[in-house]
Amino acid sequence: MRTRCGALEGVDTLYLVSASESEQRVQQHLTAVDAAAAAGVRRVVYTSFLGAAPDAAFTLARDHFHTEQALREAGMSLVALRDSLYADYFPYFAGDGNVIRGPAGDGQVAPVT
Repeated sequence: MRTRCGALEGVDTLYLVSASESEQRVQQHLTAVDAAAAAGVRRVVYTSFLGAAPDAAFTLARDHFHTEQALREAGMSLVALRDSLYADYFPYFAGDGNVIRGPAGDGQVAPVT
């Protein structure tokens, strides 16, 4: 089913910011993808997540994979911005000894503001 969205008519490139965490997040993303495709959007720049994959350990990375996949299947060109953490959250991860602890695996991080 194609969701029509007049606001997207005439848009060539769409910057799609991922939705807030919720049970409906993937469906919200898929609705946006469907509306963009129906409007003829050719390219989407999407705020995804580092390691987006169907079997990612981090649940939200799986959500982003499904959105990226939907964009590819819709035939739009995709630019996936795969950040890992928002820089403003770093203070919440700082612990004793000024060590940052968080979901960074081997210590690599790609923060954005």
